[in-house]
Amino acid sequence: MDSIDVIALHGSHRSGAGKPVLPLKERVMPWKLDESIPIYLQLLNQLKLKIVRGDYPPGETIPSVRELAAQAQVNPNTMQRALMELEREGFVVTHRGKGRMVTDDASRIEQEKREAAQRELTDCLEKLHLMGITREELFANGR
Repeated sequence: MDSIDVIALHGSHRSGAGKPVLPLKERVMPWKLDESIPIYLQLLNQLKLKIVRGDYPPGETIPSVRELAAQAQVNPNTMQRALMELEREGFVVTHRGKGRMVTDDASRIEQEKREAAQRELTDCLEKLHLMGITREELFANGR
């Protein structure tokens, strides 16, 4: 359980999925960045994960570029680039005067969840193959 989950357990209200959540300003967002990968791509992927997990429920306003940049300790231009890509991919929408909100399109979020799970599973199986572990060996141990 990471810090988001621990904090969410003490939330004052529940998301549409029944998961307890705190108001946005009270949430802690741990950002883990690797200098060998473009920062905006890492921010994009971490924001997608938070949307898919329900940390930012559909229709909810997300923090401003400056707030997110301060939390992640990155340049606001870098965060803006990640958010623009997030919008281009259909995960957030911008409403003039209201800021950015998570899409209400639950099927888009669910599609990303399935695709992300498939990517992770494929990556894991490839690593196991490189280690010399066959599928048969992997699944034989689970019986």
